[in-house]
Amino acid sequence: MHTPLKPAAQPLVKAPAEYDPRAFLASTGTGRTEGAYRRGQTIVRQGDEAIAVYYIDKGTIKITVTSKQA
Repeated sequence: MHTPLKPAAQPLVKAPAEYDPRAFLASTGTGRTEGAYRRGQTIVRQGDEAIAVYYIDKGTIKITVTSKQA
């Protein structure tokens, strides 16, 4: 027969502080770059290797997904 586990007196993992994307992107660190793109310019194509995460600060983008079913 198993004895039920009692919950820990304190959380095992501290909850993260509220995430602020502007503060994160403004901080220094490797791998963070800014870019400017012209209207109609391709940023990434479907099927490309996922090597980055893009955060759009200003402007709009058009996302197009191709499908074999469409």
